[in-house]
Amino acid sequence: MIKVKLIDGCMKEIEEGSNGYSLAASISKKLAKEAIAAKINGKLVDLNHGLKNDDKVEIITADSEDGIEIIRHSTAHVMAQAVKRIYGNVKLAIGPTIKNGFYYDFDLDIAAFLLNSNGKVQNIPQDVIFFNNMEAPGIVLEGDNRTGAGDGDDERITIDLSQIRSDIAKIVFVTTIHEAQAKRQTFGMVENSYIRLLDAKNNEKEVCRFNLKEDGSTSTSVIFAELFRDGFEWQFKAVGEGKMADLNGILSLYM
Repeated sequence: MIKVKLIDGCMKEIEEGSNGYSLAASISKKLAKEAIAAKINGKLVDLNHGLKNDDKVEIITADSEDGIEIIRHSTAHVMAQAVKRIYGNVKLAIGPTIKNGFYYDFDLDIAAFLLNSNGKVQNIPQDVIFFNNMEAPGIVLEGDNRTGAGDGDDERITIDLSQIRSDIAKIVFVTTIHEAQAKRQTFGMVENSYIRLLDAKNNEKEVCRFNLKEDGSTSTSVIFAELFRDGFEWQFKAVGEGKMADLNGILSLYM
């Protein structure tokens, strides 16, 4: 026989070779039925995990904080396998649990195309600002958040119009879902996704915002906006045009 310490501090004598489930069953049939895992010496394990003398044991049920976390984590994996079975060669990123459930993340990328007076990208990759070419004179892509975790903007492009090359007549801003076709993802599946324009000289005042879920629901990429020269000034034009294309597909429109 061995003795284990329960969550309430009581010692419980059980047969050597017992596991989490047999311990729960020795306490009550109801607990055995509701048990989904055990916590042994502070570590979550499945109910088949063997117990040793002097282990500190807590039986985890679905209505506990740990139990909810386990169910959501397990369900996320079930969802991932279901998606892979339905869609075949789909690629998934991380799928963490959150306060109200779980999800698999979408990797959204922002890019900028620097166009000449003919509306074309003249130099590749120099005139395409994206995750593999993050800066050019007067324009910088900051960050490449692949999970959407944290507050604030995941990626941003900062522009100093006075430093943009004189041969650049227009800047087109695009956002895409990385590997959207392989993952079978669209912006309609992405919660709280948006792209916006801020005025850096005016305390980052928001000039405009495009809600990707609502306004680009069936799209895998969105041409968000344009900046273009008008004499000695720059003008802004909101576009908000959704496309079923990846970054290369959008780029081909300007070649």
